[in-house]
Amino acid sequence: YYGLVVLLSHWLTPVMDWVGLPGAMGLVWATALVTNLYGGIVVYASLASEVPMTVAQVTIISSMMLIAHALPIEGRIAQKAGVRISLTILLRVGMAIVFGMIFSFIYSAGDWLQQPAELLWTPEAVDPSLLSWIKNQLLSLLVIFAIVFALVLLLDVLKRLGIIDHITNLLRPVLQLLGIGREAETITLVGVTLGISYGGALLINEAQAGHIKPNDVLFSISLLGLSHSLIEDTLLMMLIGADLTGILLGR
Repeated sequence: YYGLVVLLSHWLTPVMDWVGLPGAMGLVWATALVTNLYGGIVVYASLASEVPMTVAQVTIISSMMLIAHALPIEGRIAQKAGVRISLTILLRVGMAIVFGMIFSFIYSAGDWLQQPAELLWTPEAVDPSLLSWIKNQLLSLLVIFAIVFALVLLLDVLKRLGIIDHITNLLRPVLQLLGIGREAETITLVGVTLGISYGGALLINEAQAGHIKPNDVLFSISLLGLSHSLIEDTLLMMLIGADLTGILLGR
């Protein structure tokens, strides 16, 4: 509304050169950084016909958006859990750029995924009014509240049945390697599969109750920042033509 996304996109244009993308993709990433993945996808779809991209390029911008998006909200979630918002932003934006540079080199060196990308989804026209935006935000908050409530209830049931213990026992060696203790294992699993809005909300609850050590919160939030919502977000990026080597295996 105030043009901040466009200003941010100008700052990101040189970064696009580093990762082998057209400068216009700076606007796509800037939108995702400030709003969310859906915003970035809509902007990408509007530019797709004007800025031809290869599958490799779409995979790179998609992966960068997956690692760093919705920073005002997700950064605040991390802050509420006990991690400084500046650290969250630096980690996610920095690692998104590093990821883009590495995969740009890999795809170029191997001459992989150089065919034209195919857009599988076109956004519908939406009401651009402020009132419509407010309604959509309130609806989203209600949905998130309902899902988090259901997850807390489900986790409690699974804990009582002993199912959670079996799952975490399988994953424990990997999580311990990442510095994540037992108290944060279940919540980290939720965040990796379903997203920060859900896993992060549970982390806030447990951290503020004193059930999870600060180090575990830091490492868990760091992991979730770089790789979360492996189900929904991965499917979203497949709609705009991204390849699983980056958006899933790479993450």
